[in-house]
Formats: sequence, structure tokens, C-alpha cells
Amino acid sequence: VAGTIAASVNGKGVVGVAPEVKIMSLKFIGPWSGSTSDAIEAIEYAKAEGVKISNNSWGGWRYSQSLKDAIEKSDSLFVAAAGNWGENNDGRWPHYPASYDSPNILSVAAINNKGKLPWWSNYGARSVDISAPGVSVLSSVPGMPPGTSGAVLSSVGTSGGKALTVGFGADEIGDSAKRQSFFEKAFEAVDRNGQQVVLVDDDQSDYQSGWGWYPDVGATLNSDIQSVTGSAPQEIDVPYWANGPSYEELSGKTVVWATGYAYNSYWGTTLTSTDQDTLTRFLNDGGKLIITGTDALYRTEDSTFVTETLNLDVISDVGGESFIGTTGTTFAGESYAFNDTYYAPYHDKVAPAASAAVSQGSYAAFDKWEPFSGTSMAAPHVTGTAALVASVNPVLRKDPVGLKSVVMHSGKPLSATSGKTVTGDMVNAKKAVVIPIITSVKPAPGFTAKDRTPTVGATVRDSVTQLAKTDIRLRIDGKAISAFSYDRDMDRLSYTPKENLSYGNHTIRVEATDREHNKGWRQWTFKVIERR
Repeated sequence: VAGTIAASVNGKGVVGVAPEVKIMSLKFIGPWSGSTSDAIEAIEYAKAEGVKISNNSWGGWRYSQSLKDAIEKSDSLFVAAAGNWGENNDGRWPHYPASYDSPNILSVAAINNKGKLPWWSNYGARSVDISAPGVSVLSSVPGMPPGTSGAVLSSVGTSGGKALTVGFGADEIGDSAKRQSFFEKAFEAVDRNGQQVVLVDDDQSDYQSGWGWYPDVGATLNSDIQSVTGSAPQEIDVPYWANGPSYEELSGKTVVWATGYAYNSYWGTTLTSTDQDTLTRFLNDGGKLIITGTDALYRTEDSTFVTETLNLDVISDVGGESFIGTTGTTFAGESYAFNDTYYAPYHDKVAPAASAAVSQGSYAAFDKWEPFSGTSMAAPHVTGTAALVASVNPVLRKDPVGLKSVVMHSGKPLSATSGKTVTGDMVNAKKAVVIPIITSVKPAPGFTAKDRTPTVGATVRDSVTQLAKTDIRLRIDGKAISAFSYDRDMDRLSYTPKENLSYGNHTIRVEATDREHNKGWRQWTFKVIERR
């Protein structure tokens, strides 16, 4: 999504719609959790930081007045994916926040490269505003910045305790000789000195094992350790969700705690609080420990065990497809390629947080691009377009409804979305930045006036050419008005009705056409009521 909006022009991968725009990434939801209150907090934070456009590829069926209020108070254009259920958002199952009737929400459906609406894209003649490319969209996905630490050796306590923590699984190293080399270096790093090895098999293979989802890594690592030490390790198999072995079972031995493919631990943690207490005591008493596995430290990143005992700075799920040892450490000259890139995104950043911990190597840097489909891929095309428009017309940064109007009214008509979205159009970034814009309108949209002859006003300007009154049209309730004035120096239209307007709702429409025949327009309503 970020790449579609803002990927730079650097000769790699893709280029974003608005490559110079600044991105603020706010994470309030994960694969399995997230709350409306967190969404509101993110929106309020963005407002406090001055964000003027937000891209939102999330939602559900539950209506929340608090969320709607937060969006309307955000002072920003809120671009929202319409949803991927093939539903009519005007019907029984609207998709929020895209389906709120808030004036600053711009709701987006997906189309394919033939200009057709895919079967899974939500739509709505009243609630979905515009469409954009959303099928097999190639863009950037998380890769790996250079120097991201993936293994750290920690010195613990005053009794010689040492722990090697790696952000990947030794079982993922595809070459058996490389795996054995890993353990040779690991045992050297923690000063094993001939101790018996205990292999704690704390993977997820015993959970729904009949489905074959999670391989048992114990057998692989058992064989590798035996090849390195000359004797089989003592293996302790830990049932999923259970606590691992006690302090007494580990004392005086070198421990390899292998979590294997246990990344799916969102119901709890792989290293339980009891495990953490056991290992803290073990290390403080001079124990030797190797922690290895996909997401071994998931949900323990901020625990005392990680931050104080191991002195680590851990961020889960940063990625990494290979590992390179650091010069001057035990792992100097080592390099490991992982055999299953599916699990690469679940590798962790494991970096030193204090001098008692030293990085042993980093993930190899790489850039990555993949195609994805969904209204979540369509929305950023619109968000990027809005950013381009706001860059050409800075006044629109303070007028999210006006910015929405420009993006909506500059699209390319598509027969496939006619009657399926408000505009029936596909977003057109090239046209959006050149059409005349109408801002600072009066009376404000939704305004309630007691004056029956309220002054109608609007700033009407074009970024390329100087407009004249003859380029502008004003209509009130469908009736053409020619008696308005237009100040070319101030780009300001003004009109005061000579006769009282009737009580009730009134619709104003302003149109402008520049010399290249680019047409921009804006329509809004206000209400006249009796004085009391």
C-alpha cells in the first residue's frame, strides 16, 4: 500500500502515484486482533501530527458512532477501501468505515486491467464513490534494510551465564552442513565446554498435527546436534501451550530451546512466563542457552526476560531470507540461506540493547515486490492521487471535502461501474491535477442559515491558466445565475440573491472550464430556516 502511494523513482520495482509524499505508518491492527478504540486513537494521533490524507484498508460490518465522529473531526480526507465481499454497501451489509455518510470519506471499489469490476469488490451507487486498479497490483512489500541484527550473544549475571538468541530457526537453514556449522558456532559462543546438551522441542507440531501444518523440528536438530557433539542430546518435547522443563532439568547443561514453526502463538506466548522465570534463574546461575525458532520471542518483546535478562531490543516479524555473520564475532564468515521463504516475514529483529549483548550477524538486505489484489490495493491509488492534487493546490490540505470533490470529479467514465459507484468513474491522477478547483465555499455544506438572502461564495482557480468570469457557471437549485461577480485577482466568486430564498434545502453548483477544456465542478447543499 505504501509503495503504491509513494515508492520513489530509483529504477527499482515500482513507482508510486505520488513519489515525493511523506508517509506516516500507524499500526493499530494485526492479523488476528484490533479494536475500534485503537482505530480512533490512531486517527486522533494522525490529526495531532497534522496528517491531511489517510489511507484506510480495514473495516467490518459493525457501525460505530464514535468511529464516525472521530473520522469527521480528523480534519483530513479519509480514503477507505470498500471491502472485498462482493456486497452492495447500500444494502443490508454495509462495510464500515467506507460506508459512513461522512463528507470527508472517499470510498473506493476495485477494477481490473480490463476496466471491469471483479466479483469480490464491494460496490454501492450511494456509498462507494469511485474505482481504482485493485487486481494483481505489483508493489513493494516488507524486505530487509541493511544491518538488521538477527542474532545476539548476551552475557547474563556474574556467574558466566551466556545466551545466544537468534530471530530465525536453525531448522530453516536448508543445508545440513550449514546447520551443523551453526551449532558449532553457537556452542562455541556460549562456552559449552563439553556440557550435555538438552534439546527443548517447543514447536507447534503437536497442535493439529494430523493436518500436517507444522513439522516436528526436533528430529532434524537432534541429528545436527549429535553430528556436532558426538552424542545424542537429551530431548524434552513440550506440548503446545504448556510450560517447558523445570530449572532442575536444565541445571548444569547447555540448553537449545527450539520453537520451530510456532509463529502461530497469538493466543499466548511460546516462552511462557514460567519459562521466562526458569531461564532467568538458569542464566543467572551460569547457564548456557541457545534460543532459536520462528517468532520464538513473539509477545515477549517487552518482557523483563527479553529487555533486562537478555538485554535485547526485539521487533517481531521484520522479515529476512538469509543471514550473514559479523566480522570479529564467533559467527564471522558464516552465511545461511533459509529454505522456506513463506516463513521469512516472521523472522525477528534481535539486536543488543546494552553493552552486555553483542550482535553476531545480520539479515542480508533485500528489496521485494509482489502482486496483491483487493480494494485495499485500489484505495492507495486514490490516496496517491489526492496527495498529488494537494501538492499542486495546497489550499486543499485544509479542505478535505473540496479535495474529495476534485478527485471524484476528474475520473474516467467506466461502463462497468456505471450505477455501481457514485461517479461511475475510475480515478484519473493526470486529470485531477489540472482541472479547475472550487474551495472555500459559502454557505458551508450542511450549513443552516436564518438569512433568506445568504451570500454565496467560492474560490475558483486553475493551477495552469487564469480563469475569467466567462469560464465559470453558477447554478442555485438548478437555475443558472449570471449576475454573480468574479474577482480574478482573488479568484473569488460572489453572489447575493436579490429575492428571498424559500425555507428548506438549497443546492449550489459551481462549474469552471479552463482553456484546455478541463472541467471542474462542485455541488453542495445548505438549509434556510425561519428565525425564532
